Amino acid sequence: MKKRYYLSIAVTIILLFITHKIWILTGNGPIFNGYPFLIILICGYLLSLKLTSYLADFKNIQNQSRIEIVFLTVFFIMLFIPMSHINRDYISQKENRTLTQWKPFIEDSGNLNYTFGKDFENWFNDRFYLKSILYELNALTSLCDSHWETPRVLKGEEDWLFYKGDNSIRNYQNLDPFTKEELEKITRYLLSVDNYCKKRNKQFYFVIAPDKNKIYGEHYPNYILKQTPNTDSRANQLTNYISDNTNIKVLYLYDTLKEHKKENQLYYKTDTHWNHLGAYYGYNEIINTINKDFNNNLPKAEINSVSYKEFSGDLNKMLPKYLQAQKEFEPITNIRNINHICKKTKTVKDIQYCTNINNQYNLIMYRDSFTVNLIPYLSESFKNSKYIWKYDVDKDEISDKDIVIIETVERYLPSFIRRKPLEEI
Repeated sequence: MKKRYYLSIAVTIILLFITHKIWILTGNGPIFNGYPFLIILICGYLLSLKLTSYLADFKNIQNQSRIEIVFLTVFFIMLFIPMSHINRDYISQKENRTLTQWKPFIEDSGNLNYTFGKDFENWFNDRFYLKSILYELNALTSLCDSHWETPRVLKGEEDWLFYKGDNSIRNYQNLDPFTKEELEKITRYLLSVDNYCKKRNKQFYFVIAPDKNKIYGEHYPNYILKQTPNTDSRANQLTNYISDNTNIKVLYLYDTLKEHKKENQLYYKTDTHWNHLGAYYGYNEIINTINKDFNNNLPKAEINSVSYKEFSGDLNKMLPKYLQAQKEFEPITNIRNINHICKKTKTVKDIQYCTNINNQYNLIMYRDSFTVNLIPYLSESFKNSKYIWKYDVDKDEISDKDIVIIETVERYLPSFIRRKPLEEI
């Protein structure tokens, strides 16, 4: 009996060590300060006591062999392997995206996080040990299917690759519309930014870049049901709600890109993003809208010529080599009379500054990766432009700016539901 209790204590210590390691990796410090330690100590001890008790009586009660006991013990040990080495990275270079960040059960404000279970699941799924190896093994099964998919990538018609993350397929099918409460929460945040800017003689614009599957849905696999009419999409839901209830300048670039795709390919086949031509058409609509508020005083970047070079995108990098598509030819736009100069500060938020002494107004843009191909054009139109890879507007950062833009790709719209209005910060 004593051996059983000693074994229970040993298992509890192992559980505490593993949890302690995870806690440190999330940036929350040691767990043995306060309630978390007590909760894990009690639960871990009871669990290990029950487990060791069951294993000790297993042979007598169930009349099973020692091999089965060993198998069961090894099985439970293997359950802890995924958490034995948690990925610390902020950005996944292979998947070209920001990994899910840790959200504690007790928030900094002292409030309970009622979605902790889902938040922890998303965080762990992004960071568990041997994740990349399991993805590689799963991809091997795709070799026998002409319309294969991996956990992150979907192969469409004519070798087009599509991103599966962030519920992109369901968004393509319009299966997850916003509720009225969610629309109100997103609008409340954007309206707080708009009101703050207007009181200080600044202009605010909210820009939505369409998902690749919305513009090139004809290349989606035919076994996925086509989307319902685009008026039912979350992006259209939101833009209509904002337009009906506020004076926020919101631009959903869907119509512009749909129109110009007849002339050129606007998104990469092997990448999640629009190419330089797609970004240019998006830029034109953005700058034309801004110019209406600034008496056409902002100069426009113009394309002098287009050249092409080989390109392999982020979706290809998410795949094992034996599934990667052939390289495509990327259109490189050559801007006429470039006058801006940019410098990049490589930080967690990836800040970039650009200057053009020939211009008059200052821009700050809160953005995601879709802005990368916008920067060469926008920087031609402003005196000082600052691009920050985040969506949360900072009052200090916009103090000396004339124009504030938040740009987001369509699939990230749900992330705005939980953003706090400026007056609450």
